[in-house]
Amino acid sequence: MEQSEEGLVAGLLDAQRKAAALFAEIQTLSLIRPGVKESQINESVYALAGRMYGISRYWHKRIVRAGRNTLAPYDENPPDLTVGEDDIVFLDFGPAFEEWEADFGRPYVVGKDPLKHKLRRDIEDAFASGKQYFREHPEITATELYAQAQQWAERAG
Repeated sequence: MEQSEEGLVAGLLDAQRKAAALFAEIQTLSLIRPGVKESQINESVYALAGRMYGISRYWHKRIVRAGRNTLAPYDENPPDLTVGEDDIVFLDFGPAFEEWEADFGRPYVVGKDPLKHKLRRDIEDAFASGKQYFREHPEITATELYAQAQQWAERAG
């Protein structure tokens, strides 16, 4: 049985809502903290997703990167770092909620470094601006959207 467009959108939005709740719980439980290896965070998030939603399947590799590893391209498998006292940690997971796949990433800041906290806020603001800009300009090309994102990044410093 083929689903309606409304049913498809509802399923995708539900998967997105669940992924957002999972990522909020990661922060609530303080899974990202100094002294923990990236691989340990990865396993903790995997276990949490299983407990919360019965998730055991991901549509792409699970990524947890701290410090200098946050600069590594997706395809690389950098060494397993330990989160430092003043670190940035990036998570990118593609959890599958039954038949629906989410692609969710978030930066987290450990410590009180004001520049790192600004960077995290700027990333969230740029993503929200990009979504809004895309909604307002549905005919935009990827190249044009990228150019717009570069402008936002330059304005944010």
